[in-house]
Amino acid sequence: RVNATYAKDITSRGPTFTIRKFTKAPLTPLDLIRNRTAPPEAFAFLSLLVQHKFNIMVIGETASGKTTFLNAVLDFIPKEARICSIEDTRELNLMHSNWIPAVSRVGMRGEGSENYGEITMFELLSETFRQNPDYVIVGEVRGAEAYVLFQGMASGHPSYSTFHAGSVEGLVKRLQTPPINLPPTLIEALDAVCIVTHIKEPERNFRRLIGIKEIKSVKEQGGLVDTNDVLIWDAMHDAFNFQNQSFILERMSRRTGIQLEELWKEINRRTALLKKLVEIPNIDIKEFNSIINEYYLNPKGTLKRFKIA
Repeated sequence: RVNATYAKDITSRGPTFTIRKFTKAPLTPLDLIRNRTAPPEAFAFLSLLVQHKFNIMVIGETASGKTTFLNAVLDFIPKEARICSIEDTRELNLMHSNWIPAVSRVGMRGEGSENYGEITMFELLSETFRQNPDYVIVGEVRGAEAYVLFQGMASGHPSYSTFHAGSVEGLVKRLQTPPINLPPTLIEALDAVCIVTHIKEPERNFRRLIGIKEIKSVKEQGGLVDTNDVLIWDAMHDAFNFQNQSFILERMSRRTGIQLEELWKEINRRTALLKKLVEIPNIDIKEFNSIINEYYLNPKGTLKRFKIA
């Protein structure tokens, strides 16, 4: 992705350009675990949410790694799922054969204020929900498309996106104010928020998942939000504290009939599998996806294959 300015009437010290370059192969959860962006417990928890179709949003400041982290989370979508993604610039890179990527288009200014040929994120998202998707992904929510996205969440379409905000409180405040203006009842359709950040120090430059928060409720007045912390990053010791309490898992238990204790055991099994895979070199994105889908179909066999008790 390139941003450029030309001539001194725009940038007074002369032309500029900025290039954002992505890797040919997207980073997998294993890559992010190895470089300590996030712990295996976080991806084990998020994989369960993805499989059971809960709504997730990744937030952070500019260049914090939101899209990279979201792309890694999406690796846990089952291979047979129908996925529809919408972006203004193609950045997501999924291996699923039934993935339908769509990109918005800038129009040409005609007479008056009409842009001929323009296709907006709002229009693409509205059409997406008519394609019977199993999962809906919006690369980044900025404006009117947020209303359609959250309507989709509320109507049972599992949806994932990124958003520019440094905290859940900042996210909710921006969603409730112009140009988005979402009511609290729609914001409550969002289940979990992952917060990522980019740390720049004289001797270190790294990214971290600093929290996973569950949305319990949003107050009508003042935009106050009631959350539950699933994961907290300890900046002093650069350590992840995974909390053994989850509002979402309680809801998942009621929805599926699976005992809450068994869901926690499942997270432990997935954590053990991810730790084992991290130790194996050269597992690429396709092989990782294959192993995850093998686990979905035959968890006991997969654990036995990798000698996990």
